[in-house]
Amino acid sequence: MSRTAVRSRRRPARAGAAVVAILAVAVGLLAATPTPAGAGGSVVVGPVEAFTTAYPSLAREDFEGSRLAPGTVIDCGTAPLSSASESPCYDAGALTRGATYSSDPVGAFNMAAATTGWLGAKSTFVVSNNSAASLVIDFTVPVDTFGFALGMRTAGACTVVVSYVDSSPSTTLPRACPGVDDLAFIGVRADRLVDSVKITGAGNEALDDLRFGLRAPSSVRLGRVRVDRSAGTAVLSATVPGIGTTTLGGKGVVPVARDSAGARTHALPVAVRGKARRTLQRTGRVTVLVRVTYRPNGGTPTTATKRVTLRKRR
Repeated sequence: MSRTAVRSRRRPARAGAAVVAILAVAVGLLAATPTPAGAGGSVVVGPVEAFTTAYPSLAREDFEGSRLAPGTVIDCGTAPLSSASESPCYDAGALTRGATYSSDPVGAFNMAAATTGWLGAKSTFVVSNNSAASLVIDFTVPVDTFGFALGMRTAGACTVVVSYVDSSPSTTLPRACPGVDDLAFIGVRADRLVDSVKITGAGNEALDDLRFGLRAPSSVRLGRVRVDRSAGTAVLSATVPGIGTTTLGGKGVVPVARDSAGARTHALPVAVRGKARRTLQRTGRVTVLVRVTYRPNGGTPTTATKRVTLRKRR
């Protein structure tokens, strides 16, 4: 696919849901204990079965549900592909939140998408639409674990460059990129937060079956309750393991939300409303069941509950 190969802006009929059938090529992947990858803070984890078993709760994007007709490839436009905006290839919201896809440099061409059957492809994937550019994945919320199937229109050597949030030296992982009919999976585990990933080869790098997120356990631990008798409120401590959103709620409880950029302990205010508040005002005491939910980036939410008794001086 050259710089002028894909220019169609037509809106073909939606492709039906295709079964993702990516062949996991174990070239260069380690089937047992991960080994440090050259320099930097990332190690390769594979093959695909080992990666998905080790990290089952990561967010996933398989690039199905596009606007493409089966067996076709079209230009997706010059803007980065993401869930936030509409493109000739995808409706707004069709892609999984948390990642954007672009070429570097962008220029007049950016991304294209191809469906099952194009050049023997076994599933829908996105591809750099500029033979002189690299394919870039930017994570809108930093991750520490990711994996994807990659290849090129013409098989050859390529590299995966991992860049970090803390601006520490990037990690370069040499790969063998097969053709788009036989994409190879690479799983990566970092010891620090990852900002972006760049795939560079001879041209038209392809990406499918992206999995990304944090491998920290999806858990929340509730601690002590401090009651303020003068205000009729309380503060509940909740410890979470990483990046995500923590919410507090329950029947008669004023909802609260807190974001975290890493492991931390939140001080969550507990206040009541409605019938519970009227009971507190009338009797000076009310007990509510508080629900605290931690939603990690790319993981499965976990909820913990605690009965909290509020007291108010009358």
